Amino acid sequence: MGKKLAGPIGTETTLINTQSSPGASSRGETGLDITGLDKAVEFYFHHALAPSTQRTYTSAQARYLSFCTQFDITPLPLQETHLCRYVSWLAKDNIAHTTVKSYLSALRHLQIACNFPDPMISTFPKLEGVIRGIKMQQARHKTSSPKRLPITLAHLHKLRSFFASKGNEADSFMLWAAICTCFFGFMRSGEMTIPSESAFDPSSHLCFNDVSVDNIADPQVVKVCLKASKTDPFRQGVEIVLGRTNNPLCPVTALLSYLALRGNRQGFLFLFADGRPLTKSRFVSQVRDALSRLGVDSSRYAGHSFRIGAATAAGAHGLSEPVIQMLGRWKSSAYQLYIRTKLASYSAVISTEPAP
Repeated sequence: MGKKLAGPIGTETTLINTQSSPGASSRGETGLDITGLDKAVEFYFHHALAPSTQRTYTSAQARYLSFCTQFDITPLPLQETHLCRYVSWLAKDNIAHTTVKSYLSALRHLQIACNFPDPMISTFPKLEGVIRGIKMQQARHKTSSPKRLPITLAHLHKLRSFFASKGNEADSFMLWAAICTCFFGFMRSGEMTIPSESAFDPSSHLCFNDVSVDNIADPQVVKVCLKASKTDPFRQGVEIVLGRTNNPLCPVTALLSYLALRGNRQGFLFLFADGRPLTKSRFVSQVRDALSRLGVDSSRYAGHSFRIGAATAAGAHGLSEPVIQMLGRWKSSAYQLYIRTKLASYSAVISTEPAP
């Protein structure tokens, strides 16, 4: 006899009972019975996905359930006909074809989680054709959006002067330190900020204890331990090395000056004077506000502008591509988009380091 188990979305799947062989114990050396092992399976399967992927998949699966409810369709097992209808429904709602493909990955994951066979979505020929058609139609009607611009060394000089003009304001020291850490560390803005004030997780976000120096008396190098990142799903960790530059744009000076004001209290690294942590959205808004006050159109600058700017500046100053790839921790050749296509347009600006 088989037994019915409810899946994550309320569907049922029939499993064959697995009975122990005569005389065999249902518990192993771990002390777990079959029920305990099944719970362990679900636990590890759930944690096979990064938290950000889990959120994306949950959203995609909820949208699929809404579609199934609207059109009275049985959600699982997945069928090519229904999937073709689903992706067309998404496209009519102006969902980009790249997002549609990620939604399909979420549905594959859902079906497997509910103990149905792998749907082998990539082998559905009509679905593949529909997705290709969506991509082509969206390309024809796409309006080109302005590309993000890099933060250049010239911008950094202006930003330094802007924050220095505020005197000994603690928040200015913090923001300038965050800017230098992000730029000279080739960091994604999400790596040195947190998503929201309530989302701080000391196991993954930057903390005070993640910063070290090579010499207490005369620090020349600051090391920032990045515990988790986009290209480090297994959290092996990586050290971001910031060296003293002996010029006004010095990440070591910026970070140590901020830490002298911050003190050694534990918790998130970048804190406002009132104790609130630096979120990604607030970091971007503060940088844009500063750029606007400096007479720069800030609409085309975002958190990733620092990483783009660092790669572009490195290329303009003659660093080799393998070194740039290592500094930015790129696993693919994506960095070449910055140091090749953008270099021709921005090298003249970046290579100019105006006096502060």
